Amino acid sequence: MNWIEFSGKALLAAFLIYCAAFVLLAIAVGGKRWSNRDPQAHARRWGNIGFGVAVVGFLAHAAYFVTRWIGSGHSPNSNMYEFITMLALAVMLAYIVVFLIYRNTLLGAFAVPLVILLIAYAAVFP
Repeated sequence: MNWIEFSGKALLAAFLIYCAAFVLLAIAVGGKRWSNRDPQAHARRWGNIGFGVAVVGFLAHAAYFVTRWIGSGHSPNSNMYEFITMLALAVMLAYIVVFLIYRNTLLGAFAVPLVILLIAYAAVFP
């Protein structure tokens, strides 16, 4: 398997992991009203789990970026596919930094679906 094939598999893995992170963050935000639960503890617990999964997705996404760079021989921002995936990587990095500062799970429930949509849109431009 060459670097470009591996990068495609890494991006697919990142996409699926981001989908799982979104479900967990949606549980954190929307599940506060479930019966007999402390809303802040619920949001903090599921938000931290969702954030951890999102970080794993970010690492897979970064693996895509690095292997794509090695395989193609240039920075992966030369066409629309590479540019949009790089934009998604930047949005995810910004979310991670802001979450570490403010610990707001609602931001993740907005940023992660945006990254999912960006990667899905990038798939239109192979």
